[in-house]
Amino acid sequence: MFSYWAGAKTQSLIDAGQIGTIDDMWKSAGLDSVIPASIANSAATYGGKKYLIPFDYHYVGMFYNPATLKKAGITKNPTTWTELMSAASKLKAKGITPFAMGSKNAWPAQFWFDYILLRTAGPDYRAKLMAGKASYSDPQVKNAFAQWKIVLDKGYFNTSPNGIDWTDAADQVSSGKAAMTLMGTWVTGYWDGKGLKAGTNYNFFPFPVITKGVPQASLGPVDGWVMATKGKNTDGAKAIMKCFAGPEAQKIMAMTQGALAPNSKTDLSGQNAVMQAAAKQVAGSAAFVFNYDLATPPAASAIGLDMFVEFIGNTKSATSILAKAQAKISATFKK
Repeated sequence: MFSYWAGAKTQSLIDAGQIGTIDDMWKSAGLDSVIPASIANSAATYGGKKYLIPFDYHYVGMFYNPATLKKAGITKNPTTWTELMSAASKLKAKGITPFAMGSKNAWPAQFWFDYILLRTAGPDYRAKLMAGKASYSDPQVKNAFAQWKIVLDKGYFNTSPNGIDWTDAADQVSSGKAAMTLMGTWVTGYWDGKGLKAGTNYNFFPFPVITKGVPQASLGPVDGWVMATKGKNTDGAKAIMKCFAGPEAQKIMAMTQGALAPNSKTDLSGQNAVMQAAAKQVAGSAAFVFNYDLATPPAASAIGLDMFVEFIGNTKSATSILAKAQAKISATFKK
């Protein structure tokens, strides 16, 4: 057995015959009664069968420094795109970077595309794009890049995002140099390790509404355990996976990593208020979807992540960048 990301990456291992089903263990452990259907259906179930035990999951939100926002006169969290852009304008006028991003390793950039597309075209369209049934040359994708281009061109991001990592961006926020970073809840574990206090030194708000009427999906990864088909001790693997599906093991993981627990029986009352608020945000969302590199097959996601990095460095070439990516990505779905 081994740990892996739920979604398209797990599907790729299933397609290759490298991991096996765990339906019997899932049923004997009674997991349908403790793992929410939204997570079980998206993360554990493939082709109607169970392959993965959800171990922890994260929520991607706009994490911010309360003191920095207050310094710019922002006392209310933005709930719409217009309000977010207004806040960014006020912050920049004060000499504060509105949004910190460290896309040196590509993946941190995906969250901006994910949320802008989700908040404009909606989760159903995005699912089609991730499955190769829509095109990166579609108006919906071009519109998402156009929205993102505005934020980049106005100088609302730190200089050279592609030159720093996500922890560097997090440090800019905690130091007050920047106000916000669009990141997963693992950033709370990073900040807690540096002695920052939840609610005082950092907090979060959901990515705001852009187009009214579009279902407000939450975004993030689900980490889990899968069983190798060529393992010599499948009974032992299933026994360990059953343990890891339980509330005690998931509590340890969640508390240590700044994560959320799929098992609804897990006692996370000891987690800070920011993490508990994140869990409520997910519970009240119209849908929970995987971030880009887990939502589309590995071959396609590698091309897409490079596309985001190229766009960040050259926003003027969005149309050609999208066309080039579409040609490469469509070829991966034809194989």
